[in-house]
Amino acid sequence: MVISLNKCKKPLIGLFLLWLIAMVLFTLFRNKTVPTFMGGSIHTYRISKKEHLQPVFKITGKREDEERFQRPSKQSALRLKYSFEDFINSTEKPPYIHILFQSPKDVIQAYYAILKEAS
Repeated sequence: MVISLNKCKKPLIGLFLLWLIAMVLFTLFRNKTVPTFMGGSIHTYRISKKEHLQPVFKITGKREDEERFQRPSKQSALRLKYSFEDFINSTEKPPYIHILFQSPKDVIQAYYAILKEAS
């Protein structure tokens, strides 16, 4: 018994499309309680049990790898031309940065001034 594919082509395509639609609908409506944002699921539950909360690391004295995170040249920090207060606009309306930079070095110093204040 030989089955001709020409006879079964339309029903197979129809079944495949129905299966595809069913899978898309299943994934969309599978979990209504978890919202999606930019393709990812947002989980709103929080871990409140103390036994699940652990510190990432414990500092007991001087760490052996602490030297890695210091400035490689061991020199003091550069004196920055700008400070974070230079970029605060009292009206809180755009443009937030009202300073025009003259060189790329000024932009980098302003960037590091903002990072310094944030840390």
